[in-house]
Amino acid sequence: MVEAKGTGFGSAANAREAGHVREDAERLDEMARVTCKILQQMNDKNDEKFDRMMQQMAKQNELLTKLSHAQAGQQVKTNSTQQGTQYEGKKVEWKDGEPDPVSGKILRRCPHCKKLVTHKETNCLELEANASRRPSWWKSCKK
Repeated sequence: MVEAKGTGFGSAANAREAGHVREDAERLDEMARVTCKILQQMNDKNDEKFDRMMQQMAKQNELLTKLSHAQAGQQVKTNSTQQGTQYEGKKVEWKDGEPDPVSGKILRRCPHCKKLVTHKETNCLELEANASRRPSWWKSCKK
């Protein structure tokens, strides 16, 4: 019978390889633990960010609700109609001293054009002094 000459070497190589495999497994376990810690930290940070975002959204929602209630109060003024007047069936105009719903500027009645406006009395286009400032499509509101 002939014996294989490398059997002793093979078992030592197998032992070294088994040691390397064990070390690799330990490294992989450590990497997995570190990865889990990192993912947990990221998850915690995301939870905090989500909570902050939800709080901000709740505040914004509250502000929007207040704003919509305020606008609803203004719409009640504009949607009411006066019976038996020149405004019958039309929206009621804003009163002097109330803010314009779009620009927020204070409206007042102009003594020249008789409209609720934001322009100064001296800047009214009805004045002949401002004739040069009138656009081509402008028409006088005086009859």
